[in-house]
Amino acid sequence: MQAQRGSIRLRLLITWALALGLAAFCLAAAQSPQSQASPVSVVNIGGHRYLTGDLEALGSRFVKTTSIRFVLAAISRCQGVQLRGFVSTSGVGITAYLPTSLAGCIGTSGGGPGGAGPCVQGFKTPRYPDPTGVAGVTTQIRYYVMFAGSGSTVCRDVSTQVPGGVWARTGASVPGLPAGSVALVKCQLPTSKGIYDYLASYTSGLPASKSTYWLHDYYFKTGVTGRLAGVPACSGFNVFSP
Repeated sequence: MQAQRGSIRLRLLITWALALGLAAFCLAAAQSPQSQASPVSVVNIGGHRYLTGDLEALGSRFVKTTSIRFVLAAISRCQGVQLRGFVSTSGVGITAYLPTSLAGCIGTSGGGPGGAGPCVQGFKTPRYPDPTGVAGVTTQIRYYVMFAGSGSTVCRDVSTQVPGGVWARTGASVPGLPAGSVALVKCQLPTSKGIYDYLASYTSGLPASKSTYWLHDYYFKTGVTGRLAGVPACSGFNVFSP
């Protein structure tokens, strides 16, 4: 009789364990797709936190300002364009790029939003991204890029979330970046004291969190004095002719 009761208890324990395991499996299966397929992520660019994702996923959090509507209208006929939105307390931004010609794709030319705050930049990434050979980059796909921001902070930050830039070595130190560092400039800002370069850390994929630094162009040893071909401005309106 004691052996029989022990056998019954063993079967009940096995049944309970199987039921518990099945419940745990079902819970994990229900939660896993949601966690793996989240359409919105978070990146930190120069100390600013952004929600990023496609425009549908960002929903009402993504405000379509005049500058952003301009980019959306400009690329309305583009096929295969990589399009992404960015939202922060500093404002909103958008990036769009593809590694093929935009001829016949851009629907808007000339004109554009006015004002000193918002920006729209359109450009083709540099033919020679490593002119002094410090990064060992010999070949690179050239992309056609547009980005826009509702203000100067967003504008320069989203410039780090598109392909392109020029590599060089720094000739002076700034906080967090010693002199002699190999760095990548993503946009340039003309001022009354000369051009300042907005440098960002490199990542193989985008979007991505980035450390950023301001450095006077005099101390960024590209071998070029002044504006770099294929590097956008950090503010204002400037769109290429495809």
